[in-house]
Amino acid sequence: MIRKINTFLSTYNKYRFKNSWKIDAPLKPVWNEIVNYKNWPEWCYGVHEVKNIDIISSDIKKGNKFISIWKGTLPYTLTFEAKITNLIPYTFISFKVTGDLDGIGVCRFSSKNNITIVNFVWNVSPTKLWMKCLAPFAKPLFTRNHNRIVDSGLNELRTLIINKQLAIQS
Repeated sequence: MIRKINTFLSTYNKYRFKNSWKIDAPLKPVWNEIVNYKNWPEWCYGVHEVKNIDIISSDIKKGNKFISIWKGTLPYTLTFEAKITNLIPYTFISFKVTGDLDGIGVCRFSSKNNITIVNFVWNVSPTKLWMKCLAPFAKPLFTRNHNRIVDSGLNELRTLIINKQLAIQS
């Protein structure tokens, strides 16, 4: 019986988010803002805090770990550790998360004519028991909450990059 319940809940507790961001800016400033995870709370309302766990170097590198706390419009927070598993500057970042979420994420970057595309794939499962139990009913709400954070983050990131570009030009 427990195995059947676990199988049932596991079916509803796999999330695959695919987001594609198109930003009217060269690749370098977009990359620099995204890899500067310590500043995410400044431009992404859903990120409440980011803390380094260990620092291999002051630059982002394979093996770096950090903890982040996220909150959307729903009344809960998610805290998870991310470890960078692979990184090719200006091209690719992958990471493993553990904590309130368990899974992997991949970010791919490309640019053409000063327009940068960031494709993000996030395969995660919640580890909080209450989220697992509510997933058969609340998965659309959890997904919408995620999408609001991502959409808001994209808009704020665009604004931040445009403002920095304007400051450089003046």
